[in-house]
Amino acid sequence: MSPGPPGDRGQAAALSLRRLPLETARRAGAGYALEVIVRKTSTLVREIALILADVERDEVLGLHSIPIRNNSDEGWRQGLLYILEHRQHPAEPL
Repeated sequence: MSPGPPGDRGQAAALSLRRLPLETARRAGAGYALEVIVRKTSTLVREIALILADVERDEVLGLHSIPIRNNSDEGWRQGLLYILEHRQHPAEPL
């Protein structure tokens, strides 16, 4: 599993946090906000990234991504399951 975008994870997390719709999540009464990013990195490879933030503290709790090499329902399902099964625990540092 890739730890996220290339480069410093703290910087990537901070940049991602500014994009998250935290105000919308606050107005809805949510404690957390989840951003899902899907990118096409080549003709055969896509990447899915999940960014979880604590709305109250304006803090990214997790930044997880994985390449998906099979553009099928099964490929996407396997990619998401991998992230969910191998993600860092929110208490672990980024």
